[in-house]
Amino acid sequence: MPSSLNIVIYAAVGLTFITAYRAFQSRKHPPYPPGPKPLPVVGNAHHMPTEKEWIAFADMAKAYGDIMHLSVLGRHIIVLSSPKAVHDLLDRRSSIYSDRPKITMAGEIIGYVDTIPLRPYDTHHRMARKYLGQALSPREVQGWHRTIQDNNMEFLRQLHVSPNTFLAQIRTLVASTVLQISHAHKVTGDDDWMLKLAERADHEFSIASTPGAFLVDVFPQLKYLPEWFPGAGFKCKAREWRKTMVQVRDEPYKYVSDLVRNGTAQPSFTASLIENNPHPTPEEEIVLKWTSVAFYAAGADTTVSAITSFFLAMLTNPEVQRKAQVEIDKVVGTARLPTFDDREELVYLDSVLKEVHRWNPVANLGIPHSLIQDDHYKGFYLPAGSVIIANNWWVGILHDPDIYPNPFDFDPARYLSQPSGQPSTVTQTNPDPRAFVFGYGRRICPGRHLAEDSLFITAATMLSVFNILPCVDDHGNPLKKQVEYTGGTISHPKPFKCRIQARSPDAERLIW
Repeated sequence: MPSSLNIVIYAAVGLTFITAYRAFQSRKHPPYPPGPKPLPVVGNAHHMPTEKEWIAFADMAKAYGDIMHLSVLGRHIIVLSSPKAVHDLLDRRSSIYSDRPKITMAGEIIGYVDTIPLRPYDTHHRMARKYLGQALSPREVQGWHRTIQDNNMEFLRQLHVSPNTFLAQIRTLVASTVLQISHAHKVTGDDDWMLKLAERADHEFSIASTPGAFLVDVFPQLKYLPEWFPGAGFKCKAREWRKTMVQVRDEPYKYVSDLVRNGTAQPSFTASLIENNPHPTPEEEIVLKWTSVAFYAAGADTTVSAITSFFLAMLTNPEVQRKAQVEIDKVVGTARLPTFDDREELVYLDSVLKEVHRWNPVANLGIPHSLIQDDHYKGFYLPAGSVIIANNWWVGILHDPDIYPNPFDFDPARYLSQPSGQPSTVTQTNPDPRAFVFGYGRRICPGRHLAEDSLFITAATMLSVFNILPCVDDHGNPLKKQVEYTGGTISHPKPFKCRIQARSPDAERLIW
């Protein structure tokens, strides 16, 4: 068994030969897209950001354009930073841009490699997407509108009783809805076992899958180091996070399986999976388990981020909040709460929610794609196996001033001038940001309809009943709130405080 030091030496020598070979091969094809100058052997490893990756890539894109090339130890990375480049490649050529790169930390070491987001574009992935697509189609989600509305009513009541816990209540609201649909599981409170497990897994996966967060993703050979070796502390984290991975994959599925076997299971997505696949092979059962988990992952953490961003946007833009409330009062009145039937008439609120998605997107970079075969674009060569990153943020797309004028202003009115009922295009000003925030091509988020419906009804009922106000100092002066967001695959507003007050006694009575 070679020592850890020998492994590192062998790997370095091998990478030198690989880099030299690829440099020789590169003379046979058109040039790569422009990008920062690489160093011998390591390439652009020193250019790879470890935090706020979307901003670092945006700064590079200012110099190198909307399609940029980097290489790390011979691995090609293509960063797309315009709607046209994203649309042309990830959407129009989705058949060859729908694979996933191998992510060493989250995928291989921790074990999330078989999850729906990370699984290669193979037969089992397509099977899982088919199940999810059927269960999360707009028509099927409409069947859950009553459940969504009932959970929102409980959310409003909890906010009225304990407004200071709104951040935790948002998580409970979203988890209650999704777990009820996916597992027929009624969340019993903040300490609910399935809720806590799902949240822990989401948090750990988001950190582990962030591009550049772990050196082992850049130098995969480091995975062979023992935990005690200097610099191998990531393996201790991976060992603990792997336990969470096994739990979230197996325990909720077993919970429903036992109920199905006993004949006591309530209707749910997971129960249907089990009943429709009574004798799966071991590999098929792994797919079913991760498909069940994906139902939660498809909408839970992203929806929590979007709803929390809505609260922050209303807190920091009181004039927008007032305009949305005026519209709700005009369309709905003050004698009842908004429902999904009011949605088409709440035009300004729809624009508010579009701006929530654009202002600080849930997934600034999303999960990278991988190119299945060699391709050419704009005269540049894109080699098979390239990691494709779509930078939704900043110059990337959603904060490009040429696409969204005054991009750092929260301005819902920017969408009101768009032709009604017309789809957004990649060349128009202020296109619908939802074309970018839910992923692309054959990897688009299957839970987007559930997420959108949940965000709408929460926003509409919140603004109908409550005002979201800034905290005040000892003299009653409003305190300014700094808008700050976390990194990770899913970006969240950093914890903040606000005052949540009922708009009137009549509004209070609507929730009791």
